[in-house]
Amino acid sequence: MQPMWADATRRAALLAGAAAGQPAEVRKEAFWALANLTYDAANRHPMWADAATHRALLAGAAADQPASVREHALWALTNLATDAANRHPMWADAVTRTALLAGAAANQPASVREHALYALGILSRDDALRPRLVADGVRELLEAGADADGLPDITRSFLRARLVDLVGVQPPPPPVPVATVDDLLCRLDTTPVTQWGTIPGAGASGADAEAQALYMRYLCAHRYDGTYTNLTRLVDRLDFMGLNASWKSGAAARATLASSGRVPILVPPGVPTRVLLVLACDPRPPRGMIHAGIVLQMEQEHDNYKAVNRVCQAIGEQPLEPLVLLHLIDDGQKQGTPEVEVECGSDLAALQAVVSAPLGGASACLDITHSAPTTDAWVEPLFQVVAQEEAKQLDMNVKSTLEQTNCTVFVLSALRRLGAGGVVDLSGEAVKKHLMAEPQGVPGPQATAISEAWRSHWAQFVSVPTYHGQGIAKDLKPMMHKLIGVFAQRMQGGGAGPSNGAAARGHKGVKRMRGD
Repeated sequence: MQPMWADATRRAALLAGAAAGQPAEVRKEAFWALANLTYDAANRHPMWADAATHRALLAGAAADQPASVREHALWALTNLATDAANRHPMWADAVTRTALLAGAAANQPASVREHALYALGILSRDDALRPRLVADGVRELLEAGADADGLPDITRSFLRARLVDLVGVQPPPPPVPVATVDDLLCRLDTTPVTQWGTIPGAGASGADAEAQALYMRYLCAHRYDGTYTNLTRLVDRLDFMGLNASWKSGAAARATLASSGRVPILVPPGVPTRVLLVLACDPRPPRGMIHAGIVLQMEQEHDNYKAVNRVCQAIGEQPLEPLVLLHLIDDGQKQGTPEVEVECGSDLAALQAVVSAPLGGASACLDITHSAPTTDAWVEPLFQVVAQEEAKQLDMNVKSTLEQTNCTVFVLSALRRLGAGGVVDLSGEAVKKHLMAEPQGVPGPQATAISEAWRSHWAQFVSVPTYHGQGIAKDLKPMMHKLIGVFAQRMQGGGAGPSNGAAARGHKGVKRMRGD
């Protein structure tokens, strides 16, 4: 038997004789010969492992084949099942399962049914395979065969013995469908971190590891909740309050952070961020008033930005927006006390329009980022300035937004905190470059004069950031008026107006005001 199987020519002749299209008697003899070869234990594993051979046997065992062909093909499969190494691969193969289950049915020819039931009985000897066999209905087929009058007594005795092996065997629990990353993100959000391993579906695929990595990046994002006193990371709160059950999940922590009713601003760690200075002017002489704001522009293609944004969308939180605007607005009360407005958006023109709206004029947006963008290092110092301004603790003596430059002082204080010449470039050369840039380019001589005045002012402000008495009237305001006078000439025809892009998201509400 072994030399015959090892001979490629003889093996090919047997498989050719078993092929569909050959005369029925030829096929019967070919399958009989193959079944005889399976009596040798040394042949059983290589015969199943040979793709051409086991395909031929399964084709012969199919329900649409002649009974004489099926009988011998199933006989061969029965012998192959006696090799323990073959059992799991055989039952894992859907075609094999179908052939054996169909062949063991009560309406099949007796010879076909007998061999199919024998094969199922032999497979049931495998302890690990039994739950799957029970789940697929093998126990019922063996019970029916053991009671069948048309089968030999020896076969029925064999089946009864195999039924003993299946007593008390329970089918395996239904497989947990492999969860998608977004589905797992929702489950992670409502499950304490210490219990993530118990989530149904977790660990079932690579989706679980991906979801956990994404959610951890989300937890590590800075959060600014709009109260101007609370800047934190969720992961810090989870660590600090780890023993309190109400803080053990991301959803619980977020609910507490959002108790102010405001949508938090999220800043993912490590995302390159550019600093933009927005200046708006009232082109009507003689006042030449200005309004200023800072826009932080995060790089949307950075991995951390995309990771946090994906989590936000999966758990139903406000989508992460790449732009954050800070500026000072009038609070609408008689004394004209300004307060900070923090807004997020995805459209720069929309945020420019917010800055220019109080004056009804045009605006310019200057990229004042130094040689390399900053990252989330900007978050804490910038919001410290916000908190100081809201508490009226900025070191300046400015009372009227109609006559002085509150918003400009606030913006300068913020830029100074960002690192002066380290994060933003407000040198004389940079200002000159911005002034001369199109489309509202300032002529060279005027740009030079204004940039020199600016350089002197900025150097003084960086070293001594105070405004008392006549400091603004003597220094900053005249220089700004020169600048705005030039801008006014260039912007008479319009500028950045209301945008059709994505709306900004305010944290104080947009309030109409006269600028400073």
